[in-house]
Amino acid sequence: LEEAHEVLADAREALKALADAPAELEYLISLRRAFHTLKGSSRMVGLDEFGAAAWAGEQVYNTRLAEQRP
Repeated sequence: LEEAHEVLADAREALKALADAPAELEYLISLRRAFHTLKGSSRMVGLDEFGAAAWAGEQVYNTRLAEQRP
């Protein structure tokens, strides 16, 4: 839970920064990384449904990054 709070705080910061600078791919990368971390950590402790939701979020950002557009 401690790690999740930290990861979510970082994700919120990246999301706010992305709203101000939508062309900055580094913020998309940070968001994708946050969902990736949440996915792995969730699955490690048996929170499979949360892990599946985090995986879905990760896939959204993977797609956006692959498109290389804001």
